[in-house]
Amino acid sequence: AAQGQTASLTEGFNRLISLLKAPVEKFEGIPLCVMGDSILALFLSRTSPSSSQQEEEMYRQLIDRALRSALEIIQALKEFPTLSGNGALKLSVGVDWGEVSLGLLDGTDGFLVLGECACTAHRLSSLARDNEVVITNLVDEADLQFVQELIAPYGFRMFAQKVEVKGKKGKVLRILEEGKEEPA
Repeated sequence: AAQGQTASLTEGFNRLISLLKAPVEKFEGIPLCVMGDSILALFLSRTSPSSSQQEEEMYRQLIDRALRSALEIIQALKEFPTLSGNGALKLSVGVDWGEVSLGLLDGTDGFLVLGECACTAHRLSSLARDNEVVITNLVDEADLQFVQELIAPYGFRMFAQKVEVKGKKGKVLRILEEGKEEPA
């Protein structure tokens, strides 16, 4: 019986990993690392910008792909069966953007991701509550409108909040499900 239960757990975990990876790959992201029930994904630009306007558009495209991926994973998790039957699995997401350094891990197909951007995204995910996305550096009206138009069809809303993470202060956007209470 224990062997059958182990096989069932392994099968369920493999289905969960596939569920996490599918939206990332759909939106041209690279799932770099799966740790327990979390995933680290990288969304790369296809081109190098030659002007500040092109750079802004490039970041908007990357944010679009990362947010859509996160929101689709949140929706898919609602349908994922849990062993306990106590409700759906939850996801907390942190999104930051900028430059990162990648390295290959010796003897594996794994990558090591380094840089302030990767660390900040990880810290933001710890700020996010269940089925929430926390994203940095979106402060102007055009950015806010862009995010609102992107998340509305998924049944999410947003609000700005001042936070402090590891001694760094700044503004973040919290993206949460309609009807969910805003944190204090």
